[in-house]
Amino acid sequence: MYRIDRYDAMSDVPVDAPVEEQLAYCRTHLIRLNTREGTFSVSPDGRPLPGPGDVASIDSGILFGKGWLPVERYTNRSLFAGPASAPNSFSKTCRSRCPPC
Repeated sequence: MYRIDRYDAMSDVPVDAPVEEQLAYCRTHLIRLNTREGTFSVSPDGRPLPGPGDVASIDSGILFGKGWLPVERYTNRSLFAGPASAPNSFSKTCRSRCPPC
């Protein structure tokens, strides 16, 4: 199977301009990157933007390079907890099989 990343550009592409100018516009007016790992918001020049709950806030000015993935959240913390477990405490068996929360 062949797979390529897809970049989405802003919609104001100058449709009456030559193809080279249209492509130049698209290279500098990106909004989204679609990859095998997921879909990411990007800066106009294509660098991934921080998402909600990321290590940098959206307005910090920090942009990430290649290799950064979206923040993962586990919402069902009680999945591995036994009946007598308190919040955020797990059985010895669970701790040996599961990554720390």
